[in-house]
Amino acid sequence: MSELEQNLQRYQVGQSAGKLQLSSLSEVRDISCAMAAQCKRSLQIFSYDLDALVYDQDLFLNAVKNLILHSPLARVEILLQDNRSVIHNGHRLVELMRRVSSKIEIRKPQKDYIGQLANMLIVDHVAYVYREHFERYDATADFYAPLSIKQACDFFKRVWEQSERDSELRQLNI
Repeated sequence: MSELEQNLQRYQVGQSAGKLQLSSLSEVRDISCAMAAQCKRSLQIFSYDLDALVYDQDLFLNAVKNLILHSPLARVEILLQDNRSVIHNGHRLVELMRRVSSKIEIRKPQKDYIGQLANMLIVDHVAYVYREHFERYDATADFYAPLSIKQACDFFKRVWEQSERDSELRQLNI
């Protein structure tokens, strides 16, 4: 167990400033789950393929469920570039979105933003996990970086406003 994993409980969203260097799937997954569990208002994900090894895990899903059930103003916004693996393999976060579409929304970015290799998770506009390449787990994270995350939040907002709901992920109830 890494030192990061041993000390994970001491990190607090909105309080624990300092960039963390992550180098493995388990570190990215654990930090993402810890941040999501501490989220109070907004969870934003910009992802190439909504990595199931990070976002389709019990701890992450339970954190999202708790957020949307216990925070009346909570929103989960997901920008998903490539939905093929989600459609082919299924994804419990997509199933949750189908049940509570008023709180969770998945959109497909415009063409200009397709092919971005980076993945990012933004929590309450102050914390983040950033992976430069969606196929690797080298990442940086910070539980409190409101100034340095501003550019990422602005990027996410701009892409979100130009995106549309991913109609291929809707379930038709007939």
